[in-house]
Amino acid sequence: MNHSSIPYVVDFDVTFKCNLSCLHCNVNAGNELEYEMSTDEVKSIIKQLYDSGTVALALTGGEPLLRKDWREIVTYACSKVGMKIVLNTNGILFTSNDIEYLAENCKNLQVAISLDGSTPNSFGLLRKYDDGSSAESSFNKIIENTKLLKKAGMRYVSFNMTLTKLNIDYFESLIDLSHNLNIDRVLGIKFFQGGRGKKNSNNLELSYKQWSTFIRKLTKNKLENPFRYNIVNISITCPWEFKLPLNNRLYSEEQIFEVWRYNSPTKFNKLNRDIGCTAGVMGCAIAPNGDLYPCGTVTTESSGMKCGNVLESSVIDVWENSDFLKKLRNINVDQINGHCKVCNIKDYCGGGCRGRAFTKYKDILANDPLCPLNGR
Repeated sequence: MNHSSIPYVVDFDVTFKCNLSCLHCNVNAGNELEYEMSTDEVKSIIKQLYDSGTVALALTGGEPLLRKDWREIVTYACSKVGMKIVLNTNGILFTSNDIEYLAENCKNLQVAISLDGSTPNSFGLLRKYDDGSSAESSFNKIIENTKLLKKAGMRYVSFNMTLTKLNIDYFESLIDLSHNLNIDRVLGIKFFQGGRGKKNSNNLELSYKQWSTFIRKLTKNKLENPFRYNIVNISITCPWEFKLPLNNRLYSEEQIFEVWRYNSPTKFNKLNRDIGCTAGVMGCAIAPNGDLYPCGTVTTESSGMKCGNVLESSVIDVWENSDFLKKLRNINVDQINGHCKVCNIKDYCGGGCRGRAFTKYKDILANDPLCPLNGR
């Protein structure tokens, strides 16, 4: 088997409408699509995912709270016992009544708030309004709503920070803020060049040196001060982003797993693959109009990565029969252009991010453009 029989993890963009216009947004959110799913259609997709055995579902966007039916959608998703439900939101639009409703009716919901800075000023470096002005005036509202969510008894509230050149120096102070607010997790998400973020990538994309310095220091801190850093995790797109900076002279693969609970997909025996990218293999993403993509970083980024539409056929039908997914699943690391064929970490890395390769070169066999070894 070269892929899971079901999409275990799914990002479901329920709308692309958004009240912000952030520099790094990978879906270029702001305006809703010409057609976005009805309430019943969204619920039908959630049911299909649950019935198939999907383990985790993120309701995201855009800003999900801009849907008039968002409460009904979230409540329905949370009724699917055993499936982890995450609501990704910028946290601005909650009312006290909304929070009371969630605490009463959606006790198992995980609320993930995008907070890309620890102060109004640092928050506004990435977060913008439609006119391009800083959204720093919304920062205090987000903090107020976070306090209300915790006070109401929501079981899991986290902060997500997209890590870019502009704000990476504020990650440590976000950890301090998170402890003060009793936040359950702080997730640093490595920036991906998609959507509006692609247009701003020169100002946002971390150099390998910046990334390496950051992740080495954070790993050392996490080992030496587990109490402070136990709430911290990092989301990367592919294995080399841990493996190269945390090389064997510093940390073994076992230590990387110990610290970050991360193992390369090439080590997943059931998948029997030597590719380290799980796009379209373990999970997928669904756009508001029903289009299915291999992962959430490339939703609507390229029509070439569209795998089918779940309103025209079932989720599982697209998952099993998409020609693009079949092609993606059947490549091997020696087919990838660039350094990969001779790389001494290819057995762990497995060729880097296929989404980045396709986004830049329109070719899933192209090299990962961010891997520093491809420049040699």
